[in-house]
Amino acid sequence: MFARLKKGSIELVEKTKNRFDPVNFFINTKFKQIFISYILIIFIFAGIYFALNFTENNGLMYNKTAITSNVNGFYNALYFSVITATATGYGDIAPIGLSKAVAILEVIAGLLIFGMLISKLVSYKQDILLDELYDLTFEDKINRLRSSLYLFRTDAGKVIERIESGQLTVKRLYDATSLITSFENTLEDIENILCPKKKKEFIKDLNELTLELVVNSITLSLSRLTELVVILKNKYGNEWSNDKNILTISKIKTYCLKIQDYYKDQKLNESTLAKIRDINKNIYEIETAVSSKDNLPKDK
Repeated sequence: MFARLKKGSIELVEKTKNRFDPVNFFINTKFKQIFISYILIIFIFAGIYFALNFTENNGLMYNKTAITSNVNGFYNALYFSVITATATGYGDIAPIGLSKAVAILEVIAGLLIFGMLISKLVSYKQDILLDELYDLTFEDKINRLRSSLYLFRTDAGKVIERIESGQLTVKRLYDATSLITSFENTLEDIENILCPKKKKEFIKDLNELTLELVVNSITLSLSRLTELVVILKNKYGNEWSNDKNILTISKIKTYCLKIQDYYKDQKLNESTLAKIRDINKNIYEIETAVSSKDNLPKDK
């Protein structure tokens, strides 16, 4: 029984931590929201002080006299709330009774929110610099992945030439297999960037031009992969169509479909959407090449 209670308590704590993360809450809260909260707290505590003034020995004293229960009294309560929240404390107005406990709570809340305001102001310029650095890093990663796709097409062309000239033997099929595996790894990285699992503040959206360039590189690479698969099956047949190669091409198909599904319902220009739809055509061509039963080795 105690073990169940302990397990249930741990699960409750974990769920609470997952639902409310103070660090993420602070990061996602804007300066304007914090400032408005600060002002609201001042007015809320001013109302509490003014309401306590209607009870005996629990309100505020101004020059050893209870503040009045009118507009001027509320003005004094608001004045005291401001100097309490900012930890100024001139001493001309003093709390008594329950107002002392309320004043302690306001000091704590005021200092916490004021600290958040200062942190936001200090980190504003730092956020700009980090955002610029992130943009540069993001663009650099996109360019490197496009370069990887270009290298795949170049290397695949060389392998095709070696096969056609008879320079690639069965023992050297590892070159083609490694090439297709590297293409699959590159597509996995591209899918992680283009299709983020969760929408976060630090995830950058691609502009349509960059997206179109990346998708165009993918379609060109898929066309070259289809050409490579066809010539491998024509030359080596079942010796190439092993489980590992079929699984790798299946993963390539999965990543391509995820990219296509992610962007199919988004508002993009027709040129970009057309290139994304072309991915499906290339996938079909690869599947046809892989599943073809009439491709037999022409020579051994």
